[in-house]
Amino acid sequence: MPRIVIVALALLLIFSLRLQGQVDSTGVKVLRGVIVDDSLGHALPFVHLWTTNSNTGGISNDSGEFEITVSDQDSLVFSALGYYSDSIIVPDSSLNQKLAIRLKRKRYELAEVVVRRFGTYESFKQQVLNLRLPKTQTDYLREHLKVSATTAAVEADRERVAKDKVKGFGVTSSLGPGRNAYREGLKKISNLKQREKIIHEKFNRQLVADLTQLEGDSLSRFIAYCNFSEDYLYESDLYAIVEALTYKFDSYQAMRDSIPD
Repeated sequence: MPRIVIVALALLLIFSLRLQGQVDSTGVKVLRGVIVDDSLGHALPFVHLWTTNSNTGGISNDSGEFEITVSDQDSLVFSALGYYSDSIIVPDSSLNQKLAIRLKRKRYELAEVVVRRFGTYESFKQQVLNLRLPKTQTDYLREHLKVSATTAAVEADRERVAKDKVKGFGVTSSLGPGRNAYREGLKKISNLKQREKIIHEKFNRQLVADLTQLEGDSLSRFIAYCNFSEDYLYESDLYAIVEALTYKFDSYQAMRDSIPD
């Protein structure tokens, strides 16, 4: 009788240990615990946890409790929104213990905010639609150049119209073909000078320097990087050219930042 009792107790002890630790011959076991807030002490539900070695994961339940399969000396990571992540090394001696994991809250510093009360959803919607965002440097530059851009665009259109009218009429002279060729040459030179003047008014080194705050060789390299054609500069108004310069400058800075020193 005593021998039977001893055998039964031994079997019961072995069965109990397997239920509590659930360890197999490969060292894999089930680890249990609870996750709580470090400052308030309440349970944290839906915390993500995973092992870095065996790549298994899980989520804590409504009571902050978790159960996950791990291996000896495995790394177990805990992560939750609004909390700092934490990790532990799976201990060998805690098979029958219920671990308590404490996560620390993150604190965010916010700038001054204004809280307004809206009577209805429609009122809130209108306030959002009418909300004006802070102006950027590009916005101020656009306002500064708006008048001159319009003037330059109108002047360029007038020059093109005048040039087209001149092309539409044949030029003859009683002085002979040589004189006509000379006059045509003078006219072409005058048109080229006028074209250069219009382009210079809309795209010049000083304008690019004011827009980008570059100078010296850096300014020269950026102007070369833009690579605008004369036809584009002649046909486009100042406002469009400023927008293109702004886009080119952003691309130029991104390219420079990507090049290692």
